[in-house]
Amino acid sequence: MKQNKPLLQQRIHITWTKATRIITLIASGGGTPLVLGILLIGFYVAYQTLLTELPATFPFDWVVWGILTYILSSVEFRPWIEKADLVFLLPLEHTMPAWRKTAFLYSAGMAMLRLTIVLFLLYPLYRVRIGTSLEWWTAISMLLALQVWTLWVRVMEDHRKLQGFSNILDQACLWGITAFLVFWSLHPYQIYTVLALFLPIAHSIWLYKTTKTSQMPWMIWQKRESIIRHRWQSLASWFVELRGVEPPIKKRTWLIAIIHRFTTKKEPFTYLYWRTLIRRSDLFASFYRIWIWAALFVVSLPYAWVSWAITPLAIGLFVLQMPRLITQQTYPLWVKLYPVSARRAVHSWATITRILTALLGLLLVIMPLVMKRVSYIEAMILLLITWAIGFVIIGWNKRKLSHSNQVN
Repeated sequence: MKQNKPLLQQRIHITWTKATRIITLIASGGGTPLVLGILLIGFYVAYQTLLTELPATFPFDWVVWGILTYILSSVEFRPWIEKADLVFLLPLEHTMPAWRKTAFLYSAGMAMLRLTIVLFLLYPLYRVRIGTSLEWWTAISMLLALQVWTLWVRVMEDHRKLQGFSNILDQACLWGITAFLVFWSLHPYQIYTVLALFLPIAHSIWLYKTTKTSQMPWMIWQKRESIIRHRWQSLASWFVELRGVEPPIKKRTWLIAIIHRFTTKKEPFTYLYWRTLIRRSDLFASFYRIWIWAALFVVSLPYAWVSWAITPLAIGLFVLQMPRLITQQTYPLWVKLYPVSARRAVHSWATITRILTALLGLLLVIMPLVMKRVSYIEAMILLLITWAIGFVIIGWNKRKLSHSNQVN
C-alpha cells in the first residue's frame, strides 16, 4: 500500500505538470486567448438575449433538469491504471483498495468542480426563471452530494461487470434515480422527500450486498484510463499542436466501407489518403473542429458581417492544413517504392481536398442561414465565394506540392 500510493500520486503530479505546461503554452499563443475572449463575450450577449427574449412559457426548468441529469449521471471514475500495471500491480491486488480510495477522492473532487462550473453558468437562468437564491444554494448542496453518490455507483458498476450483472439494468437504475433526485432538488416538494431519501439508500444497500469488490476490474479500468487520456489530448490539440503524441487509430468502419465502395484500384493513393485521414490523421478532427469554432462565432455574435468573415476564413484555415496529409512521414515503405508518380499522388490529394472543401463550405453556410444571419440568396453567394477561395488555395497548394520532394 505504501508503494502504490506514492505511485498514484506521482502519476497525478506528472499529469497536472504536463497539463499546466500545455495551458501556459496556449495562453502565451496570442491568438487563442483572443478567440476565446471573443467567444466569451459573444456567449454573454447570447445568454442575455436568451433570458430576455424567450417567452415565460418556455420550459426552463426542464432544460436545467435535463442538463444536470446528464452531467451527474455521465460522471466517470478515473482509475489511473496503465497497461504495465496489469503485470506489475496484479500481484499486489490485495493492497489496491487504498489506490481505489485515493483515485475515488480525486475523481470526486474533479466531478464536483465540473458540476460547480455548470451550476455557476446555470445560476442566472435559475434565478430569473425558476427559483430564489436560497433555493438555489439548497439545490447546490443536494446536487454535490448526489454527484459523489453517482460516482460511487459507477465504481460499483465496474465491479459488477466482472460478475455478469446486467449493465442495462444498472444504467437504468442510475439514470432513473438521478433524474428523480435532480427534479426533487430543483423542486423540493415535501410529498417527494421520503421517496427521495429512500431510493438512493435502498439502491446503495442493494449494490453493497450483491457486489464483490475484492477483485479489481483491471481491463475495464485500463481501457477507461486510455480513453480519458486520449480525450484530453484531443481537447488540447484544438488549441496547440502536441508533438510526440501519436493519435489513436480509429476504426470508423462505416466510413472506411464508403471509401472502399467509391474508390478504384487504379487510384491507390486516393484510398490510402482517405484511409489515413479517417483513421489516424488529426486533419479529420480539424474538419469538424473548424466547423464547430465557426458555428460558435456565428451563434454567439449576432451580426451578419461575422458570417461573411468567418466562413471564408474557416475554409482557408482548413485547406492550408491539408498538405500535411500528403507530406507526413507516417506511411509505410511501400508507398515510396510504389510505381506511381508524385503527380498522381498530388492529384489524389487535390481530389480529396476539393470534396472536403465543398462539404465544409456547405456546412459552414447552413449555420448562418438557420440563425437568419443571411437570406437564401446571400447564402448562395456566400457559398460560392467560400468555394472559390478554397479551390484557389487548393490550386496554389497543388502547384507547390508538385515541385516538392516531400510527397510520399
